Amino acid sequence: MEFLEVHELPIDSRIVKQSAQATIRNLIDAVVELITNCDDSYRRLEEQGIEANGRIEICVARQKGGKCENFSVRDYAEGMTREELQEAVKFGGATSGFEKGRTVRGLFGRGLKESIISLGEGEIYTIKDNALNAAKIWWDENENKAKYGLIGEILNPPIEKRHGVKEGNGTLVAINVKNEKIRVPEYDNFKRQISDHYALRGITSSDKREVFLVFGDI
Repeated sequence: MEFLEVHELPIDSRIVKQSAQATIRNLIDAVVELITNCDDSYRRLEEQGIEANGRIEICVARQKGGKCENFSVRDYAEGMTREELQEAVKFGGATSGFEKGRTVRGLFGRGLKESIISLGEGEIYTIKDNALNAAKIWWDENENKAKYGLIGEILNPPIEKRHGVKEGNGTLVAINVKNEKIRVPEYDNFKRQISDHYALRGITSSDKREVFLVFGDI
């Protein structure tokens, strides 16, 4: 896909980098933030009385020696319109529902942008009301600034462009990990880190959620 309409993220880029590195120090930090975002999205649906499957998928590609090549998190919750996606890529944008008094864990949509900037570069594919929107976020080394790009909205996207969301709404966050410091333990240890993390216990143990880990050594 060709990402058009490239813009500078609407915040001082020094704050972007500092916030990202302080928030996301390792892969588990990013997993926690992205899973929490997925759970928040399901919670918003549930508070409206909308039935959802609660499925969250984590995919990790691990190189020999433990380097993480890429990882992604997918949900089948609300999805986002183009306007909602643009709000979600703003640092400090009020997107989680926390500010409206909803029972969500996230605060002002934090975690998504920080995870991407701290780890490398990432793409967000989201489907809502049968319209696909996508954004790419990266750190421009030449300009020393955070950037994002958008594609043109695709209505009635064919199955090959739905990025695993075969029907209904949902969101995929796919990150290409360029940070050489990011390491991933072997499958059993990584699974245990996710299952035992204090911030995720309520999600992984909930009968309303199904969290799947797909792990590949390459």
